[in-house]
Amino acid sequence: MARTVRECMEVAWRTETGHEIVAGLTFYGWFPSLLAAGDVQTLWPSLAAASYSIQSEQIEITKEASYSSVDHGSILVCTVRIHDWPSANAWPDFVKQILSRLLSIGAKVAWCGNELCAHSPDIFIPETATGNIYAALSNHAGYVCRSPELTDKYVPLCDRDLLSVKKSFAST
Repeated sequence: MARTVRECMEVAWRTETGHEIVAGLTFYGWFPSLLAAGDVQTLWPSLAAASYSIQSEQIEITKEASYSSVDHGSILVCTVRIHDWPSANAWPDFVKQILSRLLSIGAKVAWCGNELCAHSPDIFIPETATGNIYAALSNHAGYVCRSPELTDKYVPLCDRDLLSVKKSFAST
């Protein structure tokens, strides 16, 4: 049976006693330069404190950013826990707003997905992709999402979408 977007959006959320699987999304931003801890501490507050299309009590954004170095850059990772699902019209705006915010702080490519989504640019290579990118945004490809509504059947980005976004990594 096909699962909806709402049913598929789950992340591992860190708690005092470990991790639990909760409703949420993980957002990634690729920066073409290596980020240092000081860079992340400067960038993170503007992302975490931004105003979005849903009420702040509906979501919880990780208090600290995580990041990793990858070939030709760095990935900034932001996990969002959903406490109360937003209205149908607020959801697509919310996803696009966080992706846009990542671009506004210097990322060249931003994407999101559930717990199975990877934090490597290699996820945009169709032959090795895991098929778990929910949405992506870059200046080159624009905004791409195959199932924007919470009640839609979950459809990850297709190979054509992946290749379009992948070109953004080369255009920097």
